[in-house]
Amino acid sequence: MTKPNLFIVGAMKAGTRTLHAVLAEHPQIFMCEPQEPTRFVDGARLARLWPRMHELGYWRDEQRYLALFERAGAARVIGESSTNYAKLPWSGEVATRIRDFAPDARIVYLMREPAARAVSHYWHAVMYDGEMREPASALRGPGIYRDVSHYAMQLEPFLAAFGRDRVYALSIERFDAEPAHEYRALLQWLGVDADFVSARLQQRQHVRPEVLWQPRTAWLARWMNRYEVLRDNRAPNLPRRRRFYRHLLMRPRRPTAVDLSRVVAELSTAMAPEVQALEALLERRFPEWQA
Repeated sequence: MTKPNLFIVGAMKAGTRTLHAVLAEHPQIFMCEPQEPTRFVDGARLARLWPRMHELGYWRDEQRYLALFERAGAARVIGESSTNYAKLPWSGEVATRIRDFAPDARIVYLMREPAARAVSHYWHAVMYDGEMREPASALRGPGIYRDVSHYAMQLEPFLAAFGRDRVYALSIERFDAEPAHEYRALLQWLGVDADFVSARLQQRQHVRPEVLWQPRTAWLARWMNRYEVLRDNRAPNLPRRRRFYRHLLMRPRRPTAVDLSRVVAELSTAMAPEVQALEALLERRFPEWQA
């Protein structure tokens, strides 16, 4: 069966859905749906990170996973994107699992200014993962929000497993500043027609809404996430009564109404050594992250 040879491994909340979408438009590239099959995260860890994807079971069934790529045809590049692949230490060892499965694969790693990414990750967790702490409390201490923004820690295993030539690291700020140029450079690195122009280069996927609906308890959030209750219209009779149930079970949160400027400044200062470690690892600077 056809195997993927491209893995977009994160970082979460750094534009992976956007990149997946624009690559999928290319006639020589096939990107699987659904996104984020998360095949190479250990099942026990995946159950904690993302119960819904654990239930879908790509992690336990290789044939089911490979079926995602059956329609790839003659595509030169066959890929998937799973941000849980770059969530050390929470995700466990993923890079060597991918290498053992597809030793000639290429790895793409998207990054975002670390403090901004951590804040966006927090609001995602408020909606989906039962995060009940206030942002200042959740973001100031150690934990997954800070860990996922430690890009050097996340990248090192992939560089060790695949070598520098097969790992492509890019910031979403740089991509947004010059999308046509950066897209072309990535296509050249992938070895496909670099003259192709995507019609979706200016479109961002999965943009955070102005109002978030937060489940009223952590247990309820995890249950809703697992079964996608209130997140789509598949539950019986839910569309007509969606507003009623949403207000009963959830409460609105407006991220723009919360002043996080001080927290962001503290985060940026605290994570400066980690950015320096990334710059040393990749031997390049990230001026796009300077205020």
